[in-house]
Amino acid sequence: AAAVAGEVDAGAGGTLAGKGMEALLATLANEGYISDEEAAKLATRSYELRGLTLDGLRRRPAMLQETQAQLNAQAKALAQSDGVHGCVHSAECVRDVRAELQRVEAHMHCLHGNMPALRTSADELLGEASRGVEQRERNAILLDQHAAVTEVLEQPQLMENCVRQGLFDSAFELEAAARARALMHPQVTVLSTVSSSVSACLHEMRAQLLQSLAAPLSLPDALRTLGYLRRLGPPHAPPEPLLRLAFLRNRAIHFAQAESALARDEPVEFLLKYLDLCRTHWHATLSQYRAIFARTTTASTASTTASTTASTTAS
Repeated sequence: AAAVAGEVDAGAGGTLAGKGMEALLATLANEGYISDEEAAKLATRSYELRGLTLDGLRRRPAMLQETQAQLNAQAKALAQSDGVHGCVHSAECVRDVRAELQRVEAHMHCLHGNMPALRTSADELLGEASRGVEQRERNAILLDQHAAVTEVLEQPQLMENCVRQGLFDSAFELEAAARARALMHPQVTVLSTVSSSVSACLHEMRAQLLQSLAAPLSLPDALRTLGYLRRLGPPHAPPEPLLRLAFLRNRAIHFAQAESALARDEPVEFLLKYLDLCRTHWHATLSQYRAIFARTTTASTASTTASTTASTTAS
């Protein structure tokens, strides 16, 4: 009866202890210290241990050692079997694949971090490629129009050659063509520069034309030279009063040069030649002056007469 009572008391105590263990495991699982799976395993082992007697508990370590020895023996047998090499190779393959995947994942993270910089570099490369394509198209157009561009760029040098060689008609045509082209395309700075360079040669042309008035000059040559001076246009063309003055001054220079070339050995012969030179030079100069400036002289005389008549009438 005492033994039975002891077993009953032990069973009741075990039941209470089991409920307390289950409550403790549930609390640990709820608090997050252990997982639900680990709590279930601990509950199962606790239940097994509660079902053992005192002798069973004493024999438990020996049973566990025996089980461990059996498991070791089975593991050795499995390691020595024929199919273990395939398992080991599969495990190694899984390990290598897992390591490779981890490396790929690391590279993917690195690539994802470098994507903004890569996008910026790609945009810059695209911009440079677009600019390169535009530059290539411009170069192709320039290559197609190479002859025309070369002709335009050679106009200043051609203008200088025309002025030096006295080809004034060709020089005026070049200057008019360069000016018209610059006015037609004002957005092209090269054309404006070429036109300015060509127009700068007109100053040298003016000096050369004025210098030619101090040389031996026939009436057709004088008319042609004064016509060129009037065609220069502002600011290179001198006004009409200055043009008359320049004509007379240069003819005086020519007379002085011709007078200095006369021989002075015999005074009588010198005076005769000097008088003949004055007669010839003055006659030619007056004839040329009247022929060249006849219209302007007539117009100025008419305007002076009209102004005088108007003032007289008003008074």
